[in-house]
Amino acid sequence: MKPKFKTRSVKRLFTRKSPLVLLLLIVAWSLIFGLGMARALAGDTMVNKAMVNKAIDPVPNELQLAQEVYLEKCGSCHIALPPETMPTQTWQELLQNPQNHYGVNLDPQLISADILVMWNYVRQFSRSLEEEEDPPFRLRDSSFFTALHPKVEFNQPISPKGCVSCHPGARGFNFRRLSPDWDEDN
Repeated sequence: MKPKFKTRSVKRLFTRKSPLVLLLLIVAWSLIFGLGMARALAGDTMVNKAMVNKAIDPVPNELQLAQEVYLEKCGSCHIALPPETMPTQTWQELLQNPQNHYGVNLDPQLISADILVMWNYVRQFSRSLEEEEDPPFRLRDSSFFTALHPKVEFNQPISPKGCVSCHPGARGFNFRRLSPDWDEDN
């Protein structure tokens, strides 16, 4: 048989408005809330490009691996551009003829399975050619790129390397974040 005084003291502790219980609840809530916030904020500092992109533009589960392959393969040499910047026909030509990729022969280890996986991703997110539009093979010739940058004067030739000057998150596939010195009136 348990002594009654222990049961009474425990009951009294929880039935009274004890400052100790209140303090314990506040500490527990703070720890749980703090851990949750730390996990949420950790996504901003992660280098994982796919994680950054998921927060910006959701990709269906069945295409997430394809997006990761695209970011890994294309992003290893240059900034991987959002598929929307070029029409589907441009992507098709670039992926079907990897030996002529802007004057550079692509890595022979880029096997056809990778190309098919990347094709599934860019085909889903690229755009159609506009009427009487020739397939652009340079960013400067893309009507989508031009429409998104109507008042921008470029000091250097337009290339994926220059994206970082205005889009500091471009290496992480975040083209929506602009540099602090960017002015909407440009």
